[in-house]
Amino acid sequence: MLYQVRKFANPTNENDLKVFHASPFWEREVGLRDISDEISHASSINIADVRAVIESFLYHMPAHLMNGDVIRLDDFGIFKLKFHAVGKEKEEDVRASDINHIAINFRPSPILMHKIGLVKFSRASPVVTGKSDPDEVPAEETPGTEAPQQENPSENG
Repeated sequence: MLYQVRKFANPTNENDLKVFHASPFWEREVGLRDISDEISHASSINIADVRAVIESFLYHMPAHLMNGDVIRLDDFGIFKLKFHAVGKEKEEDVRASDINHIAINFRPSPILMHKIGLVKFSRASPVVTGKSDPDEVPAEETPGTEAPQQENPSENG
């Protein structure tokens, strides 16, 4: 997996110096069609059937989560709903209307985490700046962090 170098401020103290961190560099987005095609080529199931099974799973998943079910996908992990709620001093004062933030929680399985732990990292190529050493390239010039292009004054008028 590629990483880029970015400069970050301390969110709890804006007076601290900004420091450089490795940050994920996502090269592309893989969609349902891509994964269905990969599964189809690795099995005897055609792409339409693979896609239909995945879409059916995704269609049924929300109802199970809203029922309070935990969805366990064996070696992949589990999905469940979580929420935040306003605290009350008395038990009898707690109401469903106190729930204010619902999210889907995913907890990867130990097997998946072990596989992910084997990832190898390498630095993304910096934007060409005429500098030969990628370590010399400022964070603002690494892929995904380019500074906005300045407008050409002659085009404005």
